[in-house]
Amino acid sequence: MESIKSLALYIFDRNPGSVYGYYTLSIILIIALIAFSIGFSHYYKLRKKEDQAFKKLFPDLAKTSLKMGLLLAAEIFFRYETIPYFSMRIWLYLTLGYLAYLIYAYVQKYRVSYPQEKLNYTTKVVHTEKKSYLPNKSKK
Repeated sequence: MESIKSLALYIFDRNPGSVYGYYTLSIILIIALIAFSIGFSHYYKLRKKEDQAFKKLFPDLAKTSLKMGLLLAAEIFFRYETIPYFSMRIWLYLTLGYLAYLIYAYVQKYRVSYPQEKLNYTTKVVHTEKKSYLPNKSKK
């Protein structure tokens, strides 16, 4: 019972202090997320013109990674400045858990859904002849 209580106090401590040994690792992760966001947005602009399945499945990946990078930066800032309640360890754990979930979801989407969607778009390509813009009635 004491271990559960001490774990809860550890996670929900409103002011955990500035002793956090992972600042450099966190800053590297923040920079990587923001750089990935910028790089993927350029890659998406090039790729969406020719690949409709890619356009359909990954329209918000750059925005999501930018938001996660900024959220993680805010969490690290709150932790560094020891702002009560905002620097609780639970917020950092929830942010990292959500980041892990997003990575898993997008990898699964790329590995499973993307090949199926790409196959669907290649089989659905139908060339329809367009009628020229002429009146249907013949002149008398």
